[in-house]
Amino acid sequence: MANVKRNSFIPINLTLILSLLISVSATFALTARQVSRNSQKNPQTARLATPEEKSRNPRPGKTDKSPSTPAGNNLLLGPAERILYGRTEGTGLGGEKSTIYGTQTLNNSTPYSILTIDDLEPSFSRDGSKIVFVSRRDNLEPGVLVRDEDREIYIMDSDGSNQVRLTNNGTPEGQPTFSPDGTKIVYIGSVPNGNFFTYGIYTMDLDGSNPTLIADENCGSPYNGNGNQKRGQNSDQFLELGGFDSPNYSADGSKVIFGLFSESVNRVNSDGTGCQVLYFLENASYPAQPVYSPDGTKIAVVESDFQYDPDLDDDVEFLYLRILDANGNQLEDIFPFRFISTPVWSPDGSRIAYISGELSTNESAEFFDGIWTVGVTLVESIQVNFYPGLGFFEGLTWNQPTAPPNLRLQIEQPHPVRGGLSTQGKVTIDPSLVPPEGTTINLTITGNTGVLSLPQSTVFVPSGLTEATFPIDTLVATTNQSAEVRAEISGNTAEHTVSVLKSRADLTITEVTAPTNVSAGIPFDVTYKVKNIGGLATDSSWLERIRFSTDSTLEVTDPQIGSRSNPGPVAPNAEVQVTEQVNIGGTDVPGDGDYYIFVRANP
Repeated sequence: MANVKRNSFIPINLTLILSLLISVSATFALTARQVSRNSQKNPQTARLATPEEKSRNPRPGKTDKSPSTPAGNNLLLGPAERILYGRTEGTGLGGEKSTIYGTQTLNNSTPYSILTIDDLEPSFSRDGSKIVFVSRRDNLEPGVLVRDEDREIYIMDSDGSNQVRLTNNGTPEGQPTFSPDGTKIVYIGSVPNGNFFTYGIYTMDLDGSNPTLIADENCGSPYNGNGNQKRGQNSDQFLELGGFDSPNYSADGSKVIFGLFSESVNRVNSDGTGCQVLYFLENASYPAQPVYSPDGTKIAVVESDFQYDPDLDDDVEFLYLRILDANGNQLEDIFPFRFISTPVWSPDGSRIAYISGELSTNESAEFFDGIWTVGVTLVESIQVNFYPGLGFFEGLTWNQPTAPPNLRLQIEQPHPVRGGLSTQGKVTIDPSLVPPEGTTINLTITGNTGVLSLPQSTVFVPSGLTEATFPIDTLVATTNQSAEVRAEISGNTAEHTVSVLKSRADLTITEVTAPTNVSAGIPFDVTYKVKNIGGLATDSSWLERIRFSTDSTLEVTDPQIGSRSNPGPVAPNAEVQVTEQVNIGGTDVPGDGDYYIFVRANP
């Protein structure tokens, strides 16, 4: 804060210093989808909604005349059941981030966050003990589209502890789900193909080993029932990867179904044999998102149709659910309130949760605003929660989680951690394993060597407590890397992946001094110290700026009164002292008073 007088020297007192690390952001926009009305029908099972059904089910959203009338918000999930979902929100300027939330009830209870790093697409194991999910934490470069090239699959316990990375390919992967016995995971995987990726349906063991391709885009016939080729007409980046969507196992684990190119539901034996088209979508304009019921006798599929909107004087598209039997034959159509995507069955198969929203009136984009459930027999829709504003959902799952394990491990902030910096882990132990004198838990590092180091090989939990923390150091990293920390005691083991991002310079302003008196229009010196607290040296192309502000908030409109460019490299942990001559313009000072000077460093 500086007391500045237009034409004379007065005391100056700098009390606020700001040091920011600047990074270039990428903009992000919701994907637009063009929808065609020239659809090809499945010659065996296709059926448009009847006039009676349409009269009960007009296009949801704008007119809100769906036949699935919202019920009162007084129904609860089953005992201890949870609905988990991923939601991505942000500024659209590279600040987008995905969070996995959970909710307990169907009466608009406040959701709670489980993972907040950059995680999405959660899916419960059948017994509720594990959750598999996708994370972009191993590449936090600005912009979701950039980070989508490093979508990796992780597994964790149902309470969010013991998060372990399963894939390490540097290629996009997504939409993982468990086999019924919990020993396998099926997912959409990819391999590099020039400047692009080739996608397919893969399975792997629970520890990430034995990745196996079981289906590619040549699964079944590339033609629809009328002989017209339809490959790759439509795509939706939020619901598909490379044209594939929603792989999941049958109840006995013998088969896997998935959507392909927004045109069909395909089925393959879990060993990769017998891949075939099970069902062709009627309009082929939206990902099929097929999902087996818990008993494996039914398959829920997303279908679309068109209905006349008198306000627009045109036919507009709406989405609904079609229920098939296990062989792809149509059983019934369900028209949930404001239905738009991602159906998942309740554990007992009596209800289906889904994402609500609407297609825009020009049928070129979709908007997501909440989670609902709908009854399969008694068709009434019940709202779980509502999200106003921009954002989109990525993943939905419904089950009853089991109790957490006796030993749990978590990595606290900062995480991910920049190479060369430190973070800390936290162990949580069941009280029954802590004797009166306390207990010692052994710590080790597994996985990649040369990524982490542990200053201590054990952590002590005192009597009467159940938690303890310990330091984790990381080494300088030239690429994004990861390794695991393992905790062990009395046959109980916990493990957590530590994500280490590529080291970089990180400058901070540690001290600023200036003359005791300054006058507007008269040059004076500002002296400050710049320290590199990052893991790598700076290059020579970085900039320091000195700005004048009339208040305690730095804004881009605050005038720059001095700068220093290309000052040369600064080594890690090194500190340099700089003196720059500055001049506060007379037109920048409203009058006599106290003002602020900010110093900002940008490597």
